[in-house]
Amino acid sequence: MTYDLTDCENACIIHLLNWEITNRKEILKMTISTQADTVKAKNYTAEMEARMVEVYDPTASQANRDAQVKQLAVELSRTPRSIIAKLSNLKVYVAKEYKTKKGEKPVNKATLVGVVAALCGESEDVFDSLLKANKNVIAIIAQTIMTDENIAQVSCEDYLPCEDYIPYDET
Repeated sequence: MTYDLTDCENACIIHLLNWEITNRKEILKMTISTQADTVKAKNYTAEMEARMVEVYDPTASQANRDAQVKQLAVELSRTPRSIIAKLSNLKVYVAKEYKTKKGEKPVNKATLVGVVAALCGESEDVFDSLLKANKNVIAIIAQTIMTDENIAQVSCEDYLPCEDYIPYDET
């Protein structure tokens, strides 16, 4: 089905499309100008920031740093999380040290394999395949080697057969 439009109808459609395009451009200009005109309100004044840097001591213990954050939160009427975020932004905040479930400092498998290699007097490359083992197994091996004086003093060569060793022949 085709529509035959008169010149007048074509002119009306073109006029409406031009009007639509013009209006959209104006709306877009207004949106851009209002976004540029808006100024983000600052949550912290320069005095507040100076006070935060003054009170917070990054060299203090973790418990003292937590207490300082809580003190600043009460003093500045902000949440502790907000204080931490601002201190981080100011490059002053020291993050909490991660601990395992047992409360120990975490050690990765590569470090444990390095310990085992050092105790055996070999390079870490020799023990690359040990990285595929369970971390707890690697830790047990490292602890056993470190604590058992007899094994630590014996080199790996002592476990190899000597030159005059003759294997058992069943024939």
